[in-house]
Amino acid sequence: LWDIALGESKTDRPKAQAALRTVPGKAEKIVVALSDGRQGVRAAAAEWLGALGDPAAIPPLKELFRREKQEAVKGVVMAALEKLGADVNEFLDRGQLAKDADAGLKKVPPGLSWFPFDRLPAVRWQDTGEPVPPAVVKWWVVQSVQQKQPAGGPLLRRYLQMCRPADAAGLAKFVLSSWIGYDTRTPSAEEASTRAKADAAKSWPTYSTYPHLVEQYK
Repeated sequence: LWDIALGESKTDRPKAQAALRTVPGKAEKIVVALSDGRQGVRAAAAEWLGALGDPAAIPPLKELFRREKQEAVKGVVMAALEKLGADVNEFLDRGQLAKDADAGLKKVPPGLSWFPFDRLPAVRWQDTGEPVPPAVVKWWVVQSVQQKQPAGGPLLRRYLQMCRPADAAGLAKFVLSSWIGYDTRTPSAEEASTRAKADAAKSWPTYSTYPHLVEQYK
């Protein structure tokens, strides 16, 4: 049950956790899993601790966040800390943010090749008025995709609160409208014609063996 409760199966994991709900001292055992060598186990443990609602889990979760290298796991940890009502302002480091962006952007998910990163709007910090480095803004988008969080993770939301409200809203609108434009795109007449001719060339050798289809074609 413990293996399943901290395992990869998103279907069986909640059932196993529910079966272990009344087991005494389970929080301590879950905390141990935060040091597991498998990132899926660390993420499952962090998520479970957040759901349990025990503030005693805040220190070990913060410790995991500081040493964690995988952004997906860090996102889960931050979400758990947010559920527990923890203060995460200590993790808001603009200098480190720029370093994380430079490192994270070395591998952009191939599924984002369509996104117009070159047209991302400018975003400025609210307190200084200085622009947020473009690489950081790009990293925010990439990071949200990596973490599979459409609304952005807790840390991103905190950083956006530190930006000028109009700039943050403009960024959000740009990301949303870009995705809607991509998701609802239809082929042009030229693209449709090219595709139709190619499909016809592939299909006709088969269809031409049926006399009634040949008659219809004529």
